[in-house]
Amino acid sequence: ALGAYTHPDGIQSSEAQRQLKTGKQLAYTCYQMYSRNDSGLSPEYVDFRNGKTDFEKGRDAPYYLLRPEVSETMFILYHLTKDPVYREWGWEIFQAIEEQTKTDSAY
Repeated sequence: ALGAYTHPDGIQSSEAQRQLKTGKQLAYTCYQMYSRNDSGLSPEYVDFRNGKTDFEKGRDAPYYLLRPEVSETMFILYHLTKDPVYREWGWEIFQAIEEQTKTDSAY
């Protein structure tokens, strides 16, 4: 998404719009990785499938490592697009991290 806003031909160029669309689609997929789990946290990886489901939790990595990339993406997309859905998704992810990982001394 950032590439779209800094594209040399401008944000309205077809290439910039393609980059923005791709960034939004990737953000949606990342959000789904979080929202489809009871904990609200994403697994370390997923396996993309053809069949009943589009992706499944990776069998060998049912854990969550504190990774800021998705939260940062939601922050950036909200500020670039002003679409409140990115702020809402980011807030949901933040709340899950707080609820599931915070301890008395750290995360």
